[in-house]
Amino acid sequence: MGTPLGVYVEKDVPNHDLIVSLVKKHGGNVSSNYSSVPYVLVDRTKESGQSLFRQYHNKKGKVVLDAQWIIACVQAGELLTFKRNWGGMKVTGNEVVISEPPQPEPPRPSVPELQLAPPPGTTEPAASTSGNGQRRKKKGRQTATTEPDVGVQQPLPQETQTIANPPQPQPQPQPPSHFP
Repeated sequence: MGTPLGVYVEKDVPNHDLIVSLVKKHGGNVSSNYSSVPYVLVDRTKESGQSLFRQYHNKKGKVVLDAQWIIACVQAGELLTFKRNWGGMKVTGNEVVISEPPQPEPPRPSVPELQLAPPPGTTEPAASTSGNGQRRKKKGRQTATTEPDVGVQQPLPQETQTIANPPQPQPQPQPPSHFP
């Protein structure tokens, strides 16, 4: 045996947990810090892996390998070192980076702005919001915006209705009187 192999496995590596468990199962030490170990395992097809390669490829005692190197070593039954050309797994910086398709943003629910009417009997009109999100007083008719950034205003429903001819109470019929 010898000294346990110090390895850093980048978080973006596919099957990260499998790679970590293989390193530990075969006597290696997994570090959470890539600057303190000689072997940095990355996904060479991702920009993050290429970035670590650019950072460490000229550092003495440091080698950046594709994380599949661990699987290749286990399959070969030995440590594939520079004598075996790292099993073809050494990152060179010439790999094609596969950019991941951008994840679409989830749709944001459209929530109309809620405006409260003034309490009955008050004369001050309610404040409304302008298109830029600023609070302002509105004289006369109240308005509300449906989208704060758009600035389109729609009238609020009328609070009270004026009835021109309210119904009059009907006289109640009087019971017949038995007294003369």
